[in-house]
Amino acid sequence: MGGIMLKELEMCVDMVRLGLEFVVLFTQAVKTVVHQSLDANDNNLDYDYQVPFPYPGLLP
Repeated sequence: MGGIMLKELEMCVDMVRLGLEFVVLFTQAVKTVVHQSLDANDNNLDYDYQVPFPYPGLLP
């Protein structure tokens, strides 16, 4: 009985780990897109440009 609970706990920890990894990768991807958009904007000298979605700022 205890082995089943331990396996379920391990599976839960793995799911949380995968979820956190997804959040980290997603945030890095959004950061890359925002930086590329801002760099492209600098070439056009259009300083009124707004990023179409907010940067979540979850990671430094």
